[in-house]
Amino acid sequence: MTQEHDAERGRRMDQLNLSEPFTDACDTLTENYVNRLLETEIGDTVVREECYRRIRVIEDIQTQILSIINDGKMASAQIEERNNSVH
Repeated sequence: MTQEHDAERGRRMDQLNLSEPFTDACDTLTENYVNRLLETEIGDTVVREECYRRIRVIEDIQTQILSIINDGKMASAQIEERNNSVH
């Protein structure tokens, strides 16, 4: 991938990450899984483990999005530095 591609991808991911529908979806899902986890009976280890896994997946997705955003910012800075050094 080129720096331009990484920069654009990072900008798009930043827009997604800041969008109300995306943040609402992540927050709602996490809240639902936490509530379900807290409501389990003592013997419901399977349900608790599944809720925990689902919460971790949401966190993993958010971490990956932040990584793409940061890669995009670095690519944008490198593009800007390259363009400034040419002029």
